[in-house]
Amino acid sequence: MNYRFISIAVLSMIGVVLMGYVVQTTSAESSGSETDRSTEIASPATTSLQTVELYYYRPQDDMDVKGDLQCSSAGLAAVPYKVERSSAVIRDTVEILLTRELQQAQQQNGVISEFPVSGLKLIGVRIENGLATVALDDTKDEITAGTCRAAVLQSQITATVQQFPSVAEVRFVPETLFGM
Repeated sequence: MNYRFISIAVLSMIGVVLMGYVVQTTSAESSGSETDRSTEIASPATTSLQTVELYYYRPQDDMDVKGDLQCSSAGLAAVPYKVERSSAVIRDTVEILLTRELQQAQQQNGVISEFPVSGLKLIGVRIENGLATVALDDTKDEITAGTCRAAVLQSQITATVQQFPSVAEVRFVPETLFGM
């Protein structure tokens, strides 16, 4: 019976020592004596970006049976791109599409873009009841309405804007920009 009492006493002492170690370690971590683990888990650099798709054009995907270019949205190719998370993410994404040069690897995959267009500027994007109104200014008249190029440019912007759940339809201002 004495052995049983001694065993219980020893196990209790070990438990007290272990509890003291856990309390001491927790206190040391919270006082800053070790690396703050919260910055390793969720740093601002990883949480402030989101992936969007920029729509470019792959002519070889837009040919009819005779091999003629169709100038349609069938030739669009989505290219993922990281942007800052913001309340104006649609506007920011369109701005990037209009101004960003294609990467070498994208060009090697047959993706092309007419953007950037000299003199084409984004004035703004307004979303109301699922309708996105994209206001552009073609200061140098670089877009000729009704051309194949204009159709592809319009398709690129439309697809880029419509990837967002809040957008069901896209219209452009001025309405004559792409020959609509």
